[in-house]
Amino acid sequence: MKATYKLRDWVPLNKANKSSIVIFNQNAGDYIVNHWDTLSIDTIHTMQANPHPKLIEILETNPDKINWKQLSRRPEAICLIKKNLDKVNWRQLSANPAAIDILLANPEKINWMFLSSNPSIVSYIEHYWDKIDLFCLSRNPAAGEYLYRIPLDQIDWHFIALRSDNIQFMEEHITYLDGFNQSLISLNPNAVPLLERNSDMINWLYLSRNPNAISLLEANQDKINWDSLCENPNAIHLIEANLDKINLASLCENPNAIHIIEANRDQFDSYEWNILSINPSIFTLDYHAMYVKMTPLREELLSIIMHPDNISRLCPDIAFRLSKKRKCQ
Repeated sequence: MKATYKLRDWVPLNKANKSSIVIFNQNAGDYIVNHWDTLSIDTIHTMQANPHPKLIEILETNPDKINWKQLSRRPEAICLIKKNLDKVNWRQLSANPAAIDILLANPEKINWMFLSSNPSIVSYIEHYWDKIDLFCLSRNPAAGEYLYRIPLDQIDWHFIALRSDNIQFMEEHITYLDGFNQSLISLNPNAVPLLERNSDMINWLYLSRNPNAISLLEANQDKINWDSLCENPNAIHLIEANLDKINLASLCENPNAIHIIEANRDQFDSYEWNILSINPSIFTLDYHAMYVKMTPLREELLSIIMHPDNISRLCPDIAFRLSKKRKCQ
């Protein structure tokens, strides 16, 4: 059974940004179902770019509301896409990791710039090397050793600094990163070992947001940027120990700080409520709704388990006592 979520009791709808909730909040699936009739078509179209787990099944029953440009990029929509190839946006589909079989079966419709950054193309890249856009390939998180085959002047160094997990390549070509791109390395969760070896490269404003840099931050608390740290989901213990330094607006983005946010909500104005609206933790599991959903299944399981044939198989001791009692009667 899929989890069911509800808005926390202390989050008032008259203060939260409803559009931000449905467009950006990844736990808003049940909220969307319950408020579907109140959503504008523009909101419905825009939110399809975002990872609502329940959105696909909603759209399956409302096909007239599908924004195919947005949906074509969604891996979890692949079953819906396969049934509607006449409607898909092939440019966006070219970036969909789940659509590689469809794309290779329709090479004339491929957008090679988008496909070059698609992780799923790497397994077939040798067959299509002459069509690959090398700059876009350098943005591909699965590019790996293929980065070494790209001319250095065709590499997106901004992406390498910010998101690449090929730290060896980054370190070998560190001189190709200008001052700004070199500072972006501090945001890269994969680059913390490199920063530990090269502390002079650290940008503390950016590092304070890095969820993998907690040990560095703990050892250099005098260098922490507290506004940035408030966004760091792994820094809750540092935030709790320094509540006098927190920035409430930044904290509203932190999904692990919901208890601190709740305790300080009386200080919010509309700006903080707008930011909080995209925080997935404003939703909590709706145990009552899940219990109700489980009732038919629970009753069916009990009827199966308690059937005499199953009792004798699953609980032989009970079955023996029951048969002995019947004989005595």
